Amino acid sequence: MLKILIFILLPSISFQQLSELKGIWISKNLECIAIKDTNNLYDDSNGIGNGKKEEGVTVSRKGQILSFQKRYYTEESNFEKMMADSINLKIIKSSSSKIILSPVNTLAKSFFSNQKKIVFTKQEQIKNPINFEKIIFHSAPCYGSCPVIDVEILKDGSFYMESKLFKDFSMFDIDTSKTGTFSGKIDPSLMEELMKKAQRCFLEKMENKVDKNSENQVYTYILYYDGKRKSVQFNQANSILDEINDFFVSFPLQTTMKKCLKREMEIEK
Repeated sequence: MLKILIFILLPSISFQQLSELKGIWISKNLECIAIKDTNNLYDDSNGIGNGKKEEGVTVSRKGQILSFQKRYYTEESNFEKMMADSINLKIIKSSSSKIILSPVNTLAKSFFSNQKKIVFTKQEQIKNPINFEKIIFHSAPCYGSCPVIDVEILKDGSFYMESKLFKDFSMFDIDTSKTGTFSGKIDPSLMEELMKKAQRCFLEKMENKVDKNSENQVYTYILYYDGKRKSVQFNQANSILDEINDFFVSFPLQTTMKKCLKREMEIEK
């Protein structure tokens, strides 16, 4: 009976240990681990990135070892046998805000350029005092019902936007109430939220990552901060940017604005 009880309890203990690490964790070199789905409902629902690329993976924890697995099938097995490449990291030290990991297998050491240990900070705890004066966001059209948004937001919260949104994810049913040219001023609490997201997503450090063969929607950010200008464009997976992307994609739905009868200005591209 004791053996059966232990067998039942171990999976729940492992799940609980993994749940404690749920979130986005970022290093000073913009490496990241993204533990979003502790049940691994999809094979690529979590992520691991080395600053140059990010892989969609499953993740598990056994003791102090975190294993990030890229699962796939090969032609050699007639696409019947599942293969897995594992990036294994040992937890050296962890808290609610920081985790120190050490690559322990060959693939992990190669993925993280033979670093002996990496310090990750939970995204919500990051302090990055960048003074944004203006943020411009563009989402390009896609083959479907992706929202097309061009918006410029100033430090005082005033904004101007041109957008094209669709109803119920249908590319044939345009939402006329959210399509056109708009202007307004963001609520101070929402503006504070935007600035925090922009700072802890390290927009000013990001580099262009555009795969021309990908059908993913292209996002462009143009930033004015501390007397500098930065433009970055991407359409590849990057968990660090998820929260800022979500903010802008949902911006027309959570903001009070008035429709302009005609274009008032040209948004920088």
